[in-house]
Amino acid sequence: MPSLSDALVISVSHPFVTLRCGTDTLRIAEDQIRDLVPGDKVILEDSEDGIPMIVERVARTSVLTRMSGDAMRRGGTSRPSAVAANVDLGVIVASADRPAFHPRFIDRYLLLLELENVRPALCVTKADLRSRMDDAAALYGSLDMPIVEVSTVTGVGMDDLRNVLRGKTAVFVGQSGVGKSSLVGALVPDLEIRTQEISAKTGTGRHTTTASGLYEWEPGSAIIDTPGIRTLSIDHVPKGQLRFAFREFEALSEHCKFRDCLHAREPKCAVQEEVASGTIPRARYDSYLRMMEET
Repeated sequence: MPSLSDALVISVSHPFVTLRCGTDTLRIAEDQIRDLVPGDKVILEDSEDGIPMIVERVARTSVLTRMSGDAMRRGGTSRPSAVAANVDLGVIVASADRPAFHPRFIDRYLLLLELENVRPALCVTKADLRSRMDDAAALYGSLDMPIVEVSTVTGVGMDDLRNVLRGKTAVFVGQSGVGKSSLVGALVPDLEIRTQEISAKTGTGRHTTTASGLYEWEPGSAIIDTPGIRTLSIDHVPKGQLRFAFREFEALSEHCKFRDCLHAREPKCAVQEEVASGTIPRARYDSYLRMMEET
């Protein structure tokens, strides 16, 4: 009878998958199982010639998806595509400068993480250039999520980030050039991860990571680095689900006049009243309205 074993997907380069099986690292063909991503857990079976085969993907506890058209290059087809699985934490990486701090981008990733039931965290990089902690706290301090500010140049905040990540499988997501790969390199210093400078001509990031990869930085703690992107589509998100993804709206919704209030133009909307009073930041609400127009 063929022997079975458990394995963890750490990277995918079609048609091959790199797996960690116990203390061994294996690179094998995908065979019958397709669309595997870092973080997936699979079952291996020894074939008659002794070569392991993937025979089953274990049910995912969570999965992070985005539209394939959001990828690095133009011309991608627009369909939902998984980038990481079985994660405990989604770390939105935003730069304090070069590229500029971009709350609208953060809001979009918060939306996707909330809809996937992945706990969010915010990491603001490049604190050696300037601080954006006050801005981040003003916009997101009420959301009960970790917010850290770090610099991989000076080491400021890196211990705080390690404390947030410890004991979890976390996925790093964010714009191109915000420093995700530099963070991975600082957390796992023996890795050689290619990074590039920001484009002086456009001020935008240049892509360095071209595929997601899982790295264990201490026992029981892993990070998945994902490719940076320049745009993040939310076309696949139903309009009616948007209001549930803005966490600060949840408790207020029961005080709206209409049970199905979208918090846009409806009268006697508790969310709009809190925005008018300044309790909910106007920038967050404007971001919500902008997404409503896109879905």
